[in-house]
Amino acid sequence: MSDMLFDLSFEGTLAADADPAVVRQHLAALFKLDAAGVARLFSGQPVVVKRAVDGATAARFELAFHQAGAVLLLTPTPTEPAAVAPAPPPAAIVVADNPRFIAAPDVLEVLPQDGFIEQEAVVKMPALDTSYLSLVTAADWSLADCQLPVAPAPVADFSHLSLAALDPTSTRKDNEL
Repeated sequence: MSDMLFDLSFEGTLAADADPAVVRQHLAALFKLDAAGVARLFSGQPVVVKRAVDGATAARFELAFHQAGAVLLLTPTPTEPAAVAPAPPPAAIVVADNPRFIAAPDVLEVLPQDGFIEQEAVVKMPALDTSYLSLVTAADWSLADCQLPVAPAPVADFSHLSLAALDPTSTRKDNEL
């Protein structure tokens, strides 16, 4: 089955217990379609979603449609190397009655209804040995022991300075009023 290629198409068939409005919302989110694009999917005509895809890709699409509540048809295609047409550009689906491409994500995945979308990040920390660390060494400690000691401010040494009397007869500019 790994060398088989499949054409994927959707005819608007829903799962037995699926709500049509919810399925439309899921497929619109899955393919990032507007209201007109969703209407084309549910027009009653077969819509080719992807052509000539391998088995793994077909299984991914089928699972995504199943999770959305829709039934995707898988049709085996001939595997002759010369007869296989080039695949359409990635991230596109082909509408059968409209040759335009409609943008869709490369990996189709229906988002979970509850919980987180992204996986929780795993942080790999090296094992640190902190057994030699302690806050205090004595058993009778208080929070005052945890404070840093305050170093006294240095005392200024003025011993090399002296005061002299002012000479009243000298002419100084700062004495003039």
